[in-house]
Amino acid sequence: MKTVVYLGPSLPLGEAKKILGVEKAIYLPPASQADLLSAVTIYKPDVIAIIDGEFGQSLSIWHKEILFALDKGIQIYGASSMGALRAVETSMFGTIGVGTVYDMYASGEINDDDEVALLHSTAEDGYRNISEPMINIRMTFRKAAEEKVVTGEIAKSFTDIAKSIFYTQRVYPLIFRKAAEKGIDRKTIDLMSAFVKDHNVNVKAQDAIQLLETIRDLKGPVSKPGNLKRQKSHLFDSMYDMDRSVQHNGTNIELSLIAHFAALHMKDFNNINFNGLNKALVIMLANFLKIEISQKELNKEISRFQIRQQIKGDEQLNKWIDKNDLSLDEFNELFHEVAVCRKLHKWFLTCNYNGKGARILMNELRLRNQYKEWVEKAIDCEETVNNSLVEQEGDSNRNDTRSLLKEHLEQTDCVIDTEFVEWAEESTFLHTVDFINEMKKAREYRNIKHDKIAKLFKC
Repeated sequence: MKTVVYLGPSLPLGEAKKILGVEKAIYLPPASQADLLSAVTIYKPDVIAIIDGEFGQSLSIWHKEILFALDKGIQIYGASSMGALRAVETSMFGTIGVGTVYDMYASGEINDDDEVALLHSTAEDGYRNISEPMINIRMTFRKAAEEKVVTGEIAKSFTDIAKSIFYTQRVYPLIFRKAAEKGIDRKTIDLMSAFVKDHNVNVKAQDAIQLLETIRDLKGPVSKPGNLKRQKSHLFDSMYDMDRSVQHNGTNIELSLIAHFAALHMKDFNNINFNGLNKALVIMLANFLKIEISQKELNKEISRFQIRQQIKGDEQLNKWIDKNDLSLDEFNELFHEVAVCRKLHKWFLTCNYNGKGARILMNELRLRNQYKEWVEKAIDCEETVNNSLVEQEGDSNRNDTRSLLKEHLEQTDCVIDTEFVEWAEESTFLHTVDFINEMKKAREYRNIKHDKIAKLFKC
């Protein structure tokens, strides 16, 4: 069972590894926005444990990220800090909360984010606490009252003073200084100060330990949450497509950074970007027209792609999917879009059965600055064949369409990724007979060229 743990100042990493081990878990820094999406796609975990998360340093982990992970069948646990907050907010969807802090939020005893927030040092410095979490202060003062060090009323006064301080400045010396300003006598302050020194309650650490022990003691595979029917949103899709990270050769990189680098360095970027936007517009039109794609049409597009890319069998296809940072669902969604485009192409060609396909191709060649090259090649073919006095052999096998097609694919760069009749209809040929005749002409052209080269070398 693979587990991802988001951990920072709530518990030292060394203590966490003693509980859950090193081999069973991947330990990551406090979670910020898009981190959960990245973990789902990079590590493919069975369980995610959220303990610490970013508050003011960067954008916090988003609720829809958790719903996305739950929808993928990943069990989410939360405790101690940000994990407790998000567990309460998403418990109805399947997130499991653990510990005292979670219970206090769930019951409504505490509500504010600042109860678990604190200022801390960097990862290199071990996330050392610079300020004290309000929840730890609250529970420490409560314990002082339970042990009769101070009265409950005095403990509440200390708690209210701490709450009035901004979380980044919340430290015991400042709390006691403000307590003196509020009129609490020196003896009481000294008693509380001594109690804090020896009996400070670190409820966040306790809850983190309880969460890790809960995961450690899980028996067998975790139960998968039901289908959440997650609603799509533009903000979530933008975060998933731009801010999510992927991992290659042990290095994580955000998708947006890949896109930016490609835009600035790819020779053919403008064409790729233009065609990609065209495809997106076709999908938008298809949604408006309520175009539906069958499983057979989807499978056919995948098969055509495998032919074009020379991908043989499921094993090679799965390697391609992994190499391109796609889940199986995303792979199917990609080719569902391709199938939609193909369906609309066929609709367009059916409605415009008058040679517009040729004009479309000519214009594309012009835009790619390849028109002159292919005009000259086509002219050479026509003149060579028309001016030739060589009679071709009448071997019936040579005129068999399948044999002719096989020979053409072997001798040229042409790639036909579906049945030739269907491909011909998509590729500017008005009639199948035109396609066959053009292949015969291409064969004759090759043979004449071959004979001329052979004679040249013979001489």
